[in-house]
Amino acid sequence: MLADPSSTFAARHRVLVAYAIFGGPVAWFVHICARYPLVPLACARNEPWLLHVVTLGLSCVALGSVVTAVLLLRGRPAPDAAEVGAGGVRALALVGLASSILFVLVIGAELLPALLQDPCLGVPTQEGAGSR
Repeated sequence: MLADPSSTFAARHRVLVAYAIFGGPVAWFVHICARYPLVPLACARNEPWLLHVVTLGLSCVALGSVVTAVLLLRGRPAPDAAEVGAGGVRALALVGLASSILFVLVIGAELLPALLQDPCLGVPTQEGAGSR
């Protein structure tokens, strides 16, 4: 059986609202969890650009949640908007927009030290371990 189009739209709309709210914080959390173990690996291979690729990719995820929140603010209400309340989705989209912008800035701020100094400074490598 085919799903009711309005229920499919409502489910999709809930997923978009959740992405708008949680996309930025989850991208930041994954960024932190991915960069710390990646530093020794990138430094051992002498490829610190890997750290920038992770930052760029997760910045795009966080920016996607900003765009999603803006589109939710400008878009039409969900079919079940009467249940949520007239301003419920708009308020959630505003919260998502604010938090996503914040986490885009936080991820960008975490990029600055890697750009201003060598990210491998002070990281023990296999060459350094053999000379001790």
